[in-house]
Amino acid sequence: MRYIATALVLGLCQPVFAETTECKVEGTAALKTMTHTLGPAEQEIMHLERITCRLLVAREIDKLMDDHIAEHGVVLLDGGGLAVGREGQRKMFKEFLGAGYDIVYEPADAHVSADDTMAWAIGAYKLTAPDGEVDIGKYTSVWERIDGEWKNVVEMRNSSN
Repeated sequence: MRYIATALVLGLCQPVFAETTECKVEGTAALKTMTHTLGPAEQEIMHLERITCRLLVAREIDKLMDDHIAEHGVVLLDGGGLAVGREGQRKMFKEFLGAGYDIVYEPADAHVSADDTMAWAIGAYKLTAPDGEVDIGKYTSVWERIDGEWKNVVEMRNSSN
């Protein structure tokens, strides 16, 4: 379970799903770093995190991958594995969701580099296995501006259980 579960952290929610899909995780507020004020650039990253979460919850994997994941993106999996590239992530997520796992996540904080080319976000996730086992933890997302658009390039999570 952990191998596949790690991959689902892709901290990413589309306005289309905004009214119908809840991407909230209890305890997220405790992760706010309070080291800076979220400006427009950071708010954009937070918005992208919510869009990607809602796409994942809605199982819109192709749209998630095509619109928000970099071709060279990587998910660091439990046990040392990797889901490499957009197509590797697409396959992993489809298998994971097809097996009956559910995940929601909520961003807590974001920061954008001074040159507006790289960004990170942190937050909390809740992963529910098909047998009802729940894993709650933290995640980190790294974003890169590619051809004028933010794309997710790295995802990693760690369990709090």
